[in-house]
Amino acid sequence: MLAGLGGRQAKPALFYDGACRLCAGEISRAAQKAKGSIQFINVHTLDVPREEKARLLKSLHLWLPSGQVLRGLDANLALWRLAGGHPLASMLGFALIRPIARLAYNTWAWLRYKALYGGGTCNRCALAGNDKGDCLGK
Repeated sequence: MLAGLGGRQAKPALFYDGACRLCAGEISRAAQKAKGSIQFINVHTLDVPREEKARLLKSLHLWLPSGQVLRGLDANLALWRLAGGHPLASMLGFALIRPIARLAYNTWAWLRYKALYGGGTCNRCALAGNDKGDCLGK
C-alpha cells in the first residue's frame, strides 16, 4: 500500500490511469461533478516501485477516508456515487446484475492493461519516442 494513504485521509483518493483516454475522459467528467470532494491521482505521477504502479494501473483503486480500499467495479460505482451519480450506477449495483458487471469490468480492465502495457512498454512511451519505454517506473 502506498505510504501516507494507509491510514485516514481527509477525502477519498482515486488512483487512475492517466494514459488511458477512456479513463482520463471519465475522470475528467467525474472531477467536474465532484467539485473537489475527491482527490484524483494519475498513477503515472507517482514515484513508486514498478510493481506497485503496475498493480494500480490494472484497475481503479479508491482509498476512502476510513482506510478502506475499493477496487475495480466497486471503486467505479463508489466514484459515481461520490461524484453525484451516474445513470448506470444503480443498475449495476443490483444483486443479479453485479456479478455480470464485475466480470465485464474485470475483462475490460485486463484487456485495456494488456493493450497499453502488455509488452512492459506502454504505447504512450513508444509514441513519444521514449526509447526506455518505462512509464511503469523503476
